[in-house]
Amino acid sequence: MEFRQLDVYDLSAELGTFDIVLFLGVLYHCKHPLLALERIFNVCAGSVYVSSLILPSDLILPRAWGGGRGNIVKFLENDELCNADNWWIPDQATVEGMLRTVGFRNVEKLFHSAEDDPDQLVVSLTKAVR
Repeated sequence: MEFRQLDVYDLSAELGTFDIVLFLGVLYHCKHPLLALERIFNVCAGSVYVSSLILPSDLILPRAWGGGRGNIVKFLENDELCNADNWWIPDQATVEGMLRTVGFRNVEKLFHSAEDDPDQLVVSLTKAVR
């Protein structure tokens, strides 16, 4: 086993592949989240587990944008969450859709913290298979 400290954008199949990839609490720190997930896909031979802050699922899109719930992202300008490297917060549907977009399948939500307290951040854990 060899320890390497890399930027997620530097991941490539040249490093080898992994049966399980843990991408926990990182997604909303990525300035280019879809690119990060593409890089994860390149090194994942099995399952990926993605944990992220997410927006509550009670947000509804206007009818002109297809209506319904989901696929909403909040952009975080400056240091909105007291952390200048938080770039955005997706909702659960966006996390799942991004995983499918980069090539993962069998995407499923494993855990979702309670949304009943508006003062608490909501966290989810999503699994996908290559």
